[in-house]
Amino acid sequence: MLILVTGTALLLVTVAGCALWDGGGGLVSSALGRFAIDDHSSRIERVNKLPAAPVPPNAIHLDVTFIERPAGDPLLGSALWSEIGQVGAVGTENKESLSRYGFRVGHASSKPPRALERLLGMKSEFSDDLDAVNSKSLMTRRMILPEGSDREIQTSEFYSECTLELPLPAGVPTRNYENARCVLRVKPRKLQENWIRVDFLPEIHYGENKWRAVMIDNAWQSRTSQEVERLYPLQFSVDLNLGEMAVITGDRADPASVGQHFFFVRSGEDWGSQRILVVRFSELARASSVYSER
Repeated sequence: MLILVTGTALLLVTVAGCALWDGGGGLVSSALGRFAIDDHSSRIERVNKLPAAPVPPNAIHLDVTFIERPAGDPLLGSALWSEIGQVGAVGTENKESLSRYGFRVGHASSKPPRALERLLGMKSEFSDDLDAVNSKSLMTRRMILPEGSDREIQTSEFYSECTLELPLPAGVPTRNYENARCVLRVKPRKLQENWIRVDFLPEIHYGENKWRAVMIDNAWQSRTSQEVERLYPLQFSVDLNLGEMAVITGDRADPASVGQHFFFVRSGEDWGSQRILVVRFSELARASSVYSER
């Protein structure tokens, strides 16, 4: 289920796949069943129901939201980050490394600050600039992850070619990639009742899609995939109580930084828009079903 908000209009669209998401993380419930036609009365009646799709016990529900705004939008600057907790969101060492490579990570409570409410569409905005209003977008998806599993979230467009400064071994400060995309691997785990820790691992997926053995949910599976550069020095974690949010974006200060490529979108020669990723801990499932009919 993709939720798209542009200006004040709200549009709900069901789609079969989206470039920003990998398969397997979504939740779709439907009342469709198998139907039979009674030739004598021309009645159509249902002969069985769609079976309930069980949710594994202790599965973690995350609401993942992408916000895209024009680069330089005041709401993405001090108006937002002066209200979001950055101290304590990640450790000091992680924070310094993430900042160096162009990432910004924050933590918001279950009652988000005013700037974040406006970005999430929870409060109305007023603007005389019609182009600015029409250039806003917001997308949300519910991910249900069994304990110990992870999912990929693609945050960038595809780059036919890009050169990035990376935390690689000494003497290799930059690396060139072809047919590349930026991905955050997200892995939540339960800490205690109503508390989880979400691990985020930045990755660069690049090159041709080939048939490979890949690790999915702690098991090797064969599938077509690209080469993957896992940026372990930039891995970070955020602890969330029920309803709280991790807020992640890039820093516009360095156009060649990793964070810039993860969260900014090119428009010609310039970076025209900026994305913010908001991950909210929405529920810790008990033994239940995804769909039930009343």
